[in-house]
Amino acid sequence: MFRPPLYLVAVLLWLTVETDSLPAPSGVGLSCSNAGLFKLSCQNTFVNNVYGLLFTVLLLGGSIGTVLLSYGKITVVCVKSRSASLNHKALQTVSTHLSAYSLFLGSSLLIIVLHRFPHLGQERMYISVVHHVVSGAINPLIYGLRSHDIRRQLRTLLRKVP
Repeated sequence: MFRPPLYLVAVLLWLTVETDSLPAPSGVGLSCSNAGLFKLSCQNTFVNNVYGLLFTVLLLGGSIGTVLLSYGKITVVCVKSRSASLNHKALQTVSTHLSAYSLFLGSSLLIIVLHRFPHLGQERMYISVVHHVVSGAINPLIYGLRSHDIRRQLRTLLRKVP
């Protein structure tokens, strides 16, 4: 297992503390993204913008393609099996995954699109919070509520609240 030297960890912690104590430049956003850093640059960023958008399209296209391929294979198995219980279970799993994935993908695309409109900085910040916090928190919540034990405990807990 790789163990970084202690002085590297200390330098990273110091940089994190110092960076957080500096005032945030306007236009960068909630997190330090490439598009936000390019806005601070005094250089022409056309090549960087084209490369970044092309790379984003390739990555998101690959992700969407992989999900569609997986769902296609699940559909083929469900059609061949003709088992009602298997189809129901597969539909439950796919629908919960698809809802979490759609939230993550939608917020990702909105962040990319909103960087093109500088006057929508506040909206970009809200979408960044949804992307980083809500989509990360909703996945365990969705899969946790599918568990019968957790759902039963949650019901009894909610019944006790006046």
